[in-house]
Amino acid sequence: MADTRFYLAQEGHPVIGVYPISFNGGKSTSCINMGNFSHVSFILACGAHVGNAMTIIVEECTGANGAGNNPIAFDVYKAETADTDVLGARVPTLSTGFSTSANNDVYYVIEIDSTQLDPGYPYVRVSASDPSGAQLASVIAICSGSRLAGDKSPTAIT
Repeated sequence: MADTRFYLAQEGHPVIGVYPISFNGGKSTSCINMGNFSHVSFILACGAHVGNAMTIIVEECTGANGAGNNPIAFDVYKAETADTDVLGARVPTLSTGFSTSANNDVYYVIEIDSTQLDPGYPYVRVSASDPSGAQLASVIAICSGSRLAGDKSPTAIT
């Protein structure tokens, strides 16, 4: 059998898009520069919340600061049963995004290929609307398909 291990620190690149915090007021992740990667997986982990669900969108951007942001379609896998590690089937999502579950302790995996971005839009980020109450969450981006894989990968957020 072939070796199928994936060493994240060498073959990919992790980025903390949003550290655990209340998303009250809405939040956006750091912009990921897809110039050196062919794919990014965003993991949105939602903990306890008070208030409404959030609407999650993915935006392609022209600048590392989020300039020229434009919502795009994407695929999402949902784990909306509390405390599970089982994701549902792929859900193609329009550029208008999706609403998170009202359950506590759920997560989502958002998949983006660099080929989904329009020319002139080298950056991508995830944005969440204001849930009108405390919604503890975090987002981690896992970049893969690195053009510069090695023991030390370059930054993906500049």
